[in-house]
Amino acid sequence: MKVQQIRGSDVAPRNMVATLNVLVDAINQMSGITGGPGIQVKKTAGGISIIGTGTQGRSRASSTGTGNEAGPTVLGQTQGTQDTDTWDLSSDGTPVEVECITDIEYDTTDHKLYYRTRTWLYNDLGQLAEISAESARVEITEAVACVDV
Repeated sequence: MKVQQIRGSDVAPRNMVATLNVLVDAINQMSGITGGPGIQVKKTAGGISIIGTGTQGRSRASSTGTGNEAGPTVLGQTQGTQDTDTWDLSSDGTPVEVECITDIEYDTTDHKLYYRTRTWLYNDLGQLAEISAESARVEITEAVACVDV
């Protein structure tokens, strides 16, 4: 969209025309503006709107990303086995849910090793959108006393 320069006339004062032409030049330079974190640029037939989105300079991921209605691909984890399920942003195009171990604990009272997890949800753009609270502890193994033979 190219805005035309204003021509002087008998009606408008000369300094007003110069000021308006500076504004026209600035508008024409803005046609290449793109948004970034906290800034949204909308280009319509009526002009350009630049809006502060209130994200405080950070990109904000939505849990839906592009609005893909498919449920998330859940990458499973089975204790004691190597899971082979995968997720690829370019080919799957769905949100993905991953369980991550966040805490490992050895209980000296019952001599058991435990872990806790958090579920991380990435939207269909691959952006981290949600992290759950930690799970209840899960038993990994129980220590067994060594016996002299």
